[in-house]
Amino acid sequence: EVRHLSYKANGEILFVGNAYAAAYFGSTTLTAPPILGTNPGVIRYLGKILPTGAPTIIKSYINPNFVIDCATTDSSGNFYLGGNISNTQTADFGNGIAYTASANVAYVAKLNANGDAQWVKIFTFGNTGNMGLEVQRIAVSKLGNIFIAGYNPNTSINSNKYNAPIYKLDNSGNTLWYKDVLNTYASASYKETRYTINDKFIDDNENVHLVNFSFNQTFVFNGETLTAPLSTIGGTPYTFYVSLDASGTKRFANAYRGAATKL
Repeated sequence: EVRHLSYKANGEILFVGNAYAAAYFGSTTLTAPPILGTNPGVIRYLGKILPTGAPTIIKSYINPNFVIDCATTDSSGNFYLGGNISNTQTADFGNGIAYTASANVAYVAKLNANGDAQWVKIFTFGNTGNMGLEVQRIAVSKLGNIFIAGYNPNTSINSNKYNAPIYKLDNSGNTLWYKDVLNTYASASYKETRYTINDKFIDDNENVHLVNFSFNQTFVFNGETLTAPLSTIGGTPYTFYVSLDASGTKRFANAYRGAATKL
């Protein structure tokens, strides 16, 4: 599967993805030995397609101890990865950049255009837990700032709610601001859109645009409850649209009856 594609001004196409057991890129073949003897090996890869159509692998990881849930690139060809590191596992991103997790954590990592890791930042989104922390969506603005949507399903440490916070980071991975988003499971995250347009939730002015799809009538964003018009038809979904400016201040927030899962 490919998690990110981007077309650059020089005619190259950058991509990030995952594969099992083997992946083929023109004359290049990547293989991963089985995990625990029976499970297929895992390959994480970063690459580009030249204007001639020839694919090139920039960086690959064979059976790494991290998951790439989302990825994006900037105009200089740098790669930004977001995902999860498992409990007690060391995630080695190369170039001397590694992190050993004492509990499940989420991460953001930056690699340059040559695939050399620059830094990795760790997030717990409220606190650590025993499952499922991840960065679900990631985007980079024209100014080089990084925006992420996280997810922590460990309700026991978030007032019995699932946390799906929004962060703005500088290009060194330092937090500029964040918004907590605590909800019940049915309206906890932005997972519906992450596979196809996970880096398309900011605009050229760094305004943030978020769409949440839920079967709950309400959605709480940074302490504010949005309530959609009540449906008399059982099982009808609801959509919540929140927009923030570059400083994290709410521009507007609306709630609708009906489903809209992509923006």
